[in-house]
Amino acid sequence: MSAVAKAWLGVDDGCKQQVHYCLMDFLNYW
Repeated sequence: MSAVAKAWLGVDDGCKQQVHYCLMDFLNYW
């Protein structure tokens, strides 16, 4: 599995519905 896919699975469902928050969560993940 790619790192991006792992990061996507690591974020919460709310962020998946609001991409700008998801981007912030994604950056925090790293």
